[in-house]
Amino acid sequence: MTDTNIKRRSLLTAGATAGLASAFGLPMLSSQAMAQGAGKEYIFLSIVTQVPFWVDYRNAMKDLEELMGIKTTFTGPLDFDTAAQARQLDELIARRPAGILIFPGDPATLAPGIERAVEAGIPVTCCIGDVPDSPRSTFLGINGVQAGRVGGEMLAQAIGGKG
Repeated sequence: MTDTNIKRRSLLTAGATAGLASAFGLPMLSSQAMAQGAGKEYIFLSIVTQVPFWVDYRNAMKDLEELMGIKTTFTGPLDFDTAAQARQLDELIARRPAGILIFPGDPATLAPGIERAVEAGIPVTCCIGDVPDSPRSTFLGINGVQAGRVGGEMLAQAIGGKG
């Protein structure tokens, strides 16, 4: 395995840029796509937003504003309050953003709101966690089973196959 030194914020910005481009129909950041997206608002709706884990995500969203000429908002309940996240999704739909990126606290609670967003013409992408039984356009995340397998193999290699 090769070590690569990449700053997390740069990786998140690149991932978010690619995610916005694919999820919201921006054809890989052509000048036409950039013009179509300019000035529009894209929202990241998360949960438990008070934890430091989200700092890089917030910063990546701000980087996207500058890079793509868009408006971004990072929001969500401070604590693990899935009902509040669902209510907030409905409030965001009323604002008619160009797209919503969601880290879902509870798929069942958010599925109806995602359906309402899509019916309103707002593309929705789920990241990290998925709401598979919803009309969301894209899921950006990892295969947890495969990641666990690779992690186990790396651990076994690190301890010399014993343990």
